[in-house]
Amino acid sequence: MGRRVYPLVILLALLGATGIFLRSYVLGYPLFPRITERVWSARLAVRWSAQQVPVTVLLPWEDAQQIVGEERVQAPGLETSIQTDEANVRQLQWSDGEAIAASYEAELLIRPAAAREPAPPMGDLRRWLRTDAWPVAAVEAAGWLVAATPPDQVLRRCADWAARRASPPANLAGHLDRLRGAVRNPAEVATLCLRVAGHPARVVQGFPLRAGIYREAALLPEVFEAGRWRALDLGPSPIGGLFTRMLVWSYGEQPLATGSGGSAVAWQLELQQRRSRLWLRFFEQTVNQDAFLARWSLYQLPPDAQQILQILLLVPVGALLAALLRNVVGLNTFGTFMPILIAIAFRQTELAYGLSLFTAIIAVGYLVRLGLERYKLLLVPRLSAILTFVIGVIAFLALLGHHLAMRNIIAVGLFPIVILTMTIERFHVVAEETGTRAALGMAARTLVVAAAVYGLFSWEYLQLVFFTYPELLLIIAAAQIALGRYVGFRLTELARFRRITEQP
Repeated sequence: MGRRVYPLVILLALLGATGIFLRSYVLGYPLFPRITERVWSARLAVRWSAQQVPVTVLLPWEDAQQIVGEERVQAPGLETSIQTDEANVRQLQWSDGEAIAASYEAELLIRPAAAREPAPPMGDLRRWLRTDAWPVAAVEAAGWLVAATPPDQVLRRCADWAARRASPPANLAGHLDRLRGAVRNPAEVATLCLRVAGHPARVVQGFPLRAGIYREAALLPEVFEAGRWRALDLGPSPIGGLFTRMLVWSYGEQPLATGSGGSAVAWQLELQQRRSRLWLRFFEQTVNQDAFLARWSLYQLPPDAQQILQILLLVPVGALLAALLRNVVGLNTFGTFMPILIAIAFRQTELAYGLSLFTAIIAVGYLVRLGLERYKLLLVPRLSAILTFVIGVIAFLALLGHHLAMRNIIAVGLFPIVILTMTIERFHVVAEETGTRAALGMAARTLVVAAAVYGLFSWEYLQLVFFTYPELLLIIAAAQIALGRYVGFRLTELARFRRITEQP
């Protein structure tokens, strides 16, 4: 490292560290903040026909792990009422109106699994032992199955039989067939089996705790064991019996939304994750102070500007990672900052969908580029034509995502279309000069770098730390300048030239 660079790197790092400690000392920020709560936004849209009024909708469950915050109902011209039944299941009802659509929105605070709900008294558990809601034949069949099962194996056996992971002995197979014939849903089969065995059990309706659009609720059985409720896994193979990443919406076998007489109505639930309450706590801690650092804190900005800066502040970190992967590891990509732009788009589509969509768009664009090759077009008109086809593909994918209720595909419109167009052109040039294999390799390296940068951008803790302590950018700049003096071998070159050092 040169003499002039070394003092600059030290100076920038010291300035950044000093700013962090001063801001922590003056404003009372923790040096290592912890994110322990998640806030999710849920929007339930319901449609029905005029003959189905009144319409009943189940509302989200609330306990120590899941708290329902602000609720909003959009039902113009309809009478709205909310009630709670004997099982503490909340229900919303729309009636007395000509409208055939309405919506319900709620903010849901999800706490870590450690925040367990205290054990309910035995009187509250008795309702989860009742079997009068099922046909008598199904209850009798479940009784035969349970009676022939050792007590210490009842939980596992009931889950395995309901999930069809195992079959009972031959003399009990007929009873299981009768039980399945009378109770179609696997979650209800397991619940009835457990209740007959004397274990409090219930059916839980919920959704995977990830952003998306859902038109069907997942049903799982829950059993009360060792002082807490535990969800049983009904997948093709058991994974420990716990389904932890789930938003609990309601309990019971009743559909999430029903019309008059129990008729089915169309509904759609959209889930989106929001910032944790720790961000709000830092904001309140900042605006209530008159210190200079408080007045010049990013928490003073309007909410829209804060959301943009939360990502922009991580772009230098992504650039540092891209430089490390390029100059130290040796992963050459299409363009210097192309992976960073793609990673920003991946934040809306999520990684798996983003990689698939990126590959599909590049593939279609490359085929279009091959088709235009015979016409010998000039550069700018050719790029304009490719850009038009890229936008057409993006529009088609957005429509496809809408019809498949896949919000991740709808967000494909955030892809940097101009950069994609240039990547298609660059891919064609590399394929012409060095072969298709080399072009595919460079595309794969671009996706690897984009995935790594996406991991940084998706780390909410890193967003919080850089937004709270923007002085960290000085430390990142110091690392980038220090990296700029690296002239050693790349890791890929060590493997590439290994044969030269080998003895003959």
